[in-house]
Amino acid sequence: MPEIAIIMGSKSDLLSLKGAFDTLNSFNVEFTARVMSAHRTPDAAADFAKNAEANGVKVIICAAGMAAHLAGVIAAHTTLPVIGIPMACEPFNGFDALLAMVQMPPGIPVATVTAGKAGAKNAALLAISMLALSNPELAAKLKAFRAEQSRKVEEADAAIQAELAKLTSLIEYETLLRFPRTQSAPFSLRRGGCKRTGENGKISVPTGVSAGVQHAL
Repeated sequence: MPEIAIIMGSKSDLLSLKGAFDTLNSFNVEFTARVMSAHRTPDAAADFAKNAEANGVKVIICAAGMAAHLAGVIAAHTTLPVIGIPMACEPFNGFDALLAMVQMPPGIPVATVTAGKAGAKNAALLAISMLALSNPELAAKLKAFRAEQSRKVEEADAAIQAELAKLTSLIEYETLLRFPRTQSAPFSLRRGGCKRTGENGKISVPTGVSAGVQHAL
């Protein structure tokens, strides 16, 4: 059996777990997925948990909504790490499931992520990080994944800075057009403001004062 087992309380949870499946596949980590209920099939759920370690499972991910006891029941029957994903259901949109998972009694922990699709992806990543402790190849992939995330954020920031620079230049240009050389600028900016420089009385607009210019215009 694969090292990661995903148990969902209902087949309706399948779509919300797609992010977990995709994440595990992107790391080439094999997993098994089952539908079991802590309330409708309690014996099957307990039996699966009791035999999971002997079957080669190292981490169990449980997804359930409403009275979300699945993760707690599984954790009660195994010492393997159990990760809980609250499913967003009516009428409380997953808040009830979240409380059911995080409020485990001392001694039977469930590592709980956020509800829904974002939680599914984080649950998979958390399970991968657990396996990576004893798997150098997987640890290297996880570090590369984190580095790629950082690169994307840095690229996004650079793009924003470039757009802001263009906007600032445009505002400064429009300011010079509105206030000719012979006309005094009728506003004062926060720091220094616009001022005349040189013999021809040309207006100089300091860089980075676009907010003040917009206010004056």
